[in-house]
Amino acid sequence: MDNDDRDLVVMRHYFRIEDKQGQRWTHTSTMLDSGSSKNQGGITLMSKTVGVTTAIATRMVLDGEVKYKGVLSPIYPDIYNPILKRLEKHGVVMVEESERPTINNRSKL
Repeated sequence: MDNDDRDLVVMRHYFRIEDKQGQRWTHTSTMLDSGSSKNQGGITLMSKTVGVTTAIATRMVLDGEVKYKGVLSPIYPDIYNPILKRLEKHGVVMVEESERPTINNRSKL
């Protein structure tokens, strides 16, 4: 990358959800952000999202906050919720949008 170049991260998760009662709705989770150029004295957003996440998880293991052993998938709320909360302090956030239907608009999806 040149000294003025910045990276751009565009990530969108789109979920179609159906509950036990048969109600359907969509939920999206979106991130749109860019890193800083070398001339701005910053770091790439990709290094921030990967590096900061890894550092937070490592600190949690070292501090005994993770009770599981071995290689883990990020499926445990007691692991991913604290990581997501700490990532927000570093400006790494996803915008969550969900429109759960009422009984009257149940068939719209």
